[in-house]
Amino acid sequence: MKVVSLFSGAGGLNLGFKQAGFECMWANEYDKTIWETYTAIPLWVVRFDLS
Repeated sequence: MKVVSLFSGAGGLNLGFKQAGFECMWANEYDKTIWETYTAIPLWVVRFDLS
């Protein structure tokens, strides 16, 4: 099953989804201070700033 994650935080829930066999198609986080932690999780990462 495919999921979309909004307000992903540090990505803990996304990691749980991945471990449960889900495919996260998109993850979004507004808070730039969390990005460094999020990139340490073995998921894909594409960073861009929309502000």
